Amino acid sequence: MEGNSNPLKVEKIPVDVTMIMRGGEELTGTIFLDMHSRTHGGPERISDVLNAGAEFVPLVLKDGRTVLLNRRRIVTGCCRAEDDETDALALGIVSDVSAGIRLEDGRTLNGRVRMEMHRENTRLSDILNGDEDFIRVRDAGIDNYVNRTYVNWFMEA
Repeated sequence: MEGNSNPLKVEKIPVDVTMIMRGGEELTGTIFLDMHSRTHGGPERISDVLNAGAEFVPLVLKDGRTVLLNRRRIVTGCCRAEDDETDALALGIVSDVSAGIRLEDGRTLNGRVRMEMHRENTRLSDILNGDEDFIRVRDAGIDNYVNRTYVNWFMEA
């Protein structure tokens, strides 16, 4: 075998994230996304991983150790905004609503709530009552993935 190539190795997309757990513990590391999503065109997204239903989410810490995070205990996860839906908003594939969100831990996030859905369902309540556990809130180039379980209230801005 030539070089270090491994025919069994699956190429992944590394995304640096910070996860805040229930109780306030903050973990920073990398989540590795598949090159091709199983549920939509293009690569896998952070929202795909958080909303996939798996009980534990792998996170590679800065020191190289891997921790498995209990998905239900993740309050928020944040990363640099994914540039994956530029045309989707114009086509009506996603909805975008300005909102303020108060979390159980006292933090307030402000930004644009974005979820995939039909264009006619653009009320904040339509987005919040959807099937996904984590809702993306984009603000100033940062995507915050908020676990609805730990939200006290949402307010349309």
